[in-house]
Amino acid sequence: MVDLNDDAGATQVIFEAFAGSTKIDSGTRTADDYTDLGIVRDYNFTIGDTELPGGIDRIKITVCHVLGTYLYDCSSPVNKSKP
Repeated sequence: MVDLNDDAGATQVIFEAFAGSTKIDSGTRTADDYTDLGIVRDYNFTIGDTELPGGIDRIKITVCHVLGTYLYDCSSPVNKSKP
């Protein structure tokens, strides 16, 4: 994730895992906009259902700026499909 916001708040990435049109799992990761970590952040986590035959075939990713508990200025979702 690259955080390009210069104002207060945080950047939240929403990950949604799908098998066809069925949502299987979702998760979020949040990074404070002001930290010593710099603007590039790596997140390692598992998403999906390991018991699902064939697994997931698509992950939808949405990036939002957060102020308090309010999501605003969200990107258009990006879909990444299994090759």
